Amino acid sequence: MRGIQDWALKTLGIPYWKRYGPTIIGEQTVYKVQGQSHTSRHASVELRYAEESGDTSRKEEAVRQLNWATYMVDDDGKNWYPNFELQEIWWTDGYGDYVRHFLRAMGAAPELAPPGQNHLLRTTSVCKRVDYQPRRITYETFDDSGAEVLRLASKPKAVRCRGKQIPHRQDSAEVGWSWQSLSSGGVLRLNRKGSNQVAILM
Repeated sequence: MRGIQDWALKTLGIPYWKRYGPTIIGEQTVYKVQGQSHTSRHASVELRYAEESGDTSRKEEAVRQLNWATYMVDDDGKNWYPNFELQEIWWTDGYGDYVRHFLRAMGAAPELAPPGQNHLLRTTSVCKRVDYQPRRITYETFDDSGAEVLRLASKPKAVRCRGKQIPHRQDSAEVGWSWQSLSSGGVLRLNRKGSNQVAILM
């Protein structure tokens, strides 16, 4: 995996912005124009790689790549390909997949999600519904077993699956939930089995 990411940086990387920290990813070798979705996609994969491998050596640059991608969006939502000669707008690239890369990035690095708020960031199933209340978050997934990552404003008092309380554990690989404190709130990781209905009591 590391080799694929290194290849993308070497082959598609555009060093113009390196003075500010990130290597920006171009669309292709023939039309090597820096693009928001390509750069944010690369960043999201770097963050997922860091999450899975523990190698955080490219994490800071990945966050800077995400920042760069947001800077290239006009105030009315147009995603500009910052080609300094043409100043062209790209018609589809920055709209559908661009935002999904940010969602994947927050799922891999929940500290990037807004502090002081509650957000379901990632699930291994399809989320059929989610309801955020001041003292309770409930959601329902398609599959009876799965794993979720949430950024929460505070540590939950309890987590229930189909009405039954599940244990708080240190290891999120086991059935149950774990908590990672951040400077504001923290991250809940849930591993469930036998229920697709979850209630988080705040």
